Amino acid sequence: MARLKAFLKRLRSLWRPEQVRDEIGEEFRFHIEEQIADNLRRAMSPEDSRSDAQRRFGALARIREEGYEARSLSWVESLLQDSIYGLRLMRRNPGFSAAAVLTLALGIGANTAIFSVVNAVLLRPLPYPDSGRLVVLQEKTPSMQMSVSYSNFKDWEAQNHVFESLGARRFSSFNLTGAGDPERVRGMMVSAGYFRALGAQAIHGRLFNSEEDQGTGQPVVVLSFALWVRRFGANADIASKSIVLDNKIYTVVGVLPADFAPGTTAQLYVPLSTLPEEMKTRDNHPGIIVVGRLKAGVNQAQAQSEMNNIATVLEKEYPVTNAHHQVTMAPMRDWIIGSVEYPLLTILAAVSLLLLIACANVSNLFLARATARKKEISVRIALGARRSRLVRQMLTESALVSVASGALGLLLAYWGVRMLVALKPSNLPRLAEIEVDRPVLLFTLGLSLLTAVLFGVVPALRSCRIGISDSLKDAGTRSTSGRDHQRMRYALVISEYALSVVLLVGAGLLVRSFAKLLGVNPAFAPHHLLTFSVDLPAEYRGESRLQFFDELQRRAQALPEAQSVTYAAGLPLIGTNESGFRLPGQNEMEGFESVEY
Repeated sequence: MARLKAFLKRLRSLWRPEQVRDEIGEEFRFHIEEQIADNLRRAMSPEDSRSDAQRRFGALARIREEGYEARSLSWVESLLQDSIYGLRLMRRNPGFSAAAVLTLALGIGANTAIFSVVNAVLLRPLPYPDSGRLVVLQEKTPSMQMSVSYSNFKDWEAQNHVFESLGARRFSSFNLTGAGDPERVRGMMVSAGYFRALGAQAIHGRLFNSEEDQGTGQPVVVLSFALWVRRFGANADIASKSIVLDNKIYTVVGVLPADFAPGTTAQLYVPLSTLPEEMKTRDNHPGIIVVGRLKAGVNQAQAQSEMNNIATVLEKEYPVTNAHHQVTMAPMRDWIIGSVEYPLLTILAAVSLLLLIACANVSNLFLARATARKKEISVRIALGARRSRLVRQMLTESALVSVASGALGLLLAYWGVRMLVALKPSNLPRLAEIEVDRPVLLFTLGLSLLTAVLFGVVPALRSCRIGISDSLKDAGTRSTSGRDHQRMRYALVISEYALSVVLLVGAGLLVRSFAKLLGVNPAFAPHHLLTFSVDLPAEYRGESRLQFFDELQRRAQALPEAQSVTYAAGLPLIGTNESGFRLPGQNEMEGFESVEY
């Protein structure tokens, strides 16, 4: 309580400084009068009594200031004074201030924008409970990595002892009719264990139960939050309602929360058991990916060992379909991120160099201004100003420029992030999670303060090391201090050129690589080609699918604008992401696809 009262008394000095000084003066005058009275009682003359008392307590003005510093928040007051002085200086030199702020804002904005991406993609945990225990499993042979067979997944689920939950998912598309205009929607076939592994909870209704997971229940569907809001008006009574998918009636049993699997294009979920029977055979690998949640205390190496044992058992039981089949496993975070980690860190390093160049530029500007203020600083030192106090004032001026640059840079970063999200680059995972959030704001604040130190310390120290007598001489006189300023400016310019060369070389190599990519011969004539994709309902199977595409080809070929028409399972240079090949010597993680989750 006593400390709080003392702090409040100190706080009072911020808006009533003169009253605090007067109180201190009155207190010391009282003590001086008491000392004079005591001296008179000891038979000293009035003049000697007053001289002795003043000698004991010192000058009253100095006493007031020392007492004020002891009883006030003097550092806060001096900071406010320095800030006001710095703002006046910025207003008095608008050209200098604008050049410094814009130069730093570009560097801070670029770093903030890239850090927003790095934070969302690399640093932030996956949006699932205890996501460090999540792993992704696929099948592989010595020469090929592939999706998981439905039958093999069911055996993995039944035989393993290392996973708390094991779930599977497969992307699919559906024709949604009724309750509005017909619409082709992207969906996902999932097992009940998929939701359990990811720790999902329905905000309305429920998720799939074991009966529906085995395919013995009625056709059911779980809606994503986005589809529930867009198509069904966020109707809270949606559970138990019916919708039509591919001319088949499904009952809505639940709605997922908005933060479930951000970034995925799946708008609804149906049980994996609705997969056509011919796609459930052990030799069919229909794009199924398995997600597992490790049990507490089980590490990935232990899980990998058990899954290898299960794969060996299945190989013996089914030698025709499972010969040389093994299980690959990777942390879900690494599987989602894929190969973008190093490019993102490289870009972050590049924009850091850009910020260093900006700091060197602004530091040169501050050195030039310090030269112009040399006489002002010398006069202040001659009048008794402490050099440490002057350094603090100049650092405050630098901090003001940095804060203004940080605010402008944050605005530029916000625009840049919105533009990046709007472009929707397909090779950048977790795109929906990229935002300017609290960690990014703290990063920008810290970066602004760091830049204030980087470009402000050297000019401040150099300015306060000047010799008073030299600097007060005629302006044409050369001094050691002037030569020191020149050497420092030359050093900054040299470092600036060195960093710029590194950036230019890197940018040149990048442009050259991009130009070579554009000049690669794709081995086909891409001009005047029109492509489109067709998603067929599940009723089209085997021969009926081929008949459909044959008829589509025949009708399209009859169009007068068409020279030739064909169809294929995948486009050149694009293909599909359901399987991948691993070259000899390539590590397993390079075989994983970075896809939606």
